Amino acid sequence: PGKGIDTPYLADEHTFTRYSVPQPPPLCARGTIHKNGEGIVCVSDTAILDPVECAWVVSEVNRVAEAGWKQDAKKETIGTDKIWARPFPDRLWMREVPGMLNWFESRLRSRLFPMLQSLYPEIIPKADDLRCHDAFVVRYDAAGMADLEMHQDTTSFSFTIALNDKSDYGGGGTMFPLVRNALDLAAVLEP
Repeated sequence: PGKGIDTPYLADEHTFTRYSVPQPPPLCARGTIHKNGEGIVCVSDTAILDPVECAWVVSEVNRVAEAGWKQDAKKETIGTDKIWARPFPDRLWMREVPGMLNWFESRLRSRLFPMLQSLYPEIIPKADDLRCHDAFVVRYDAAGMADLEMHQDTTSFSFTIALNDKSDYGGGGTMFPLVRNALDLAAVLEP
């Protein structure tokens, strides 16, 4: 997918729910550019990527993963930025799946970077200014990696894309323990 059908991201076709945190993320190796925690967590109310493409990603990743999911080999190399205390067992880097990196880079340029720029225009003047640091697919299941331990990503912007339809599984979601909005103080954001 993606060849010749690279539809651009149109901000007025998508809605997001914004959440706030008490303070912006603390400085890390790559720094933070958020002045405060107001509205910095955004959850899409609509699909950003075509479900057919997401199904292709799942299919290709599963095909490559038949040889085995990757796991950090040594404790001192756990995670790119050493932010996890335990091995990260069910992950494949985009570059390890033939054709996946080209597809993902195309989607970064056409949809994902423009989405981020439209959500944070005061911080990101041009979508072309953005770069992707880590790109991988993670499989969560009760028999393997049921969750990822609490951690803070080490970049100013991160996004998680649910590749499966909600009807394909039970549970799941991303927890932001410090998120607050008008209705709740701790939010679990379902994909």
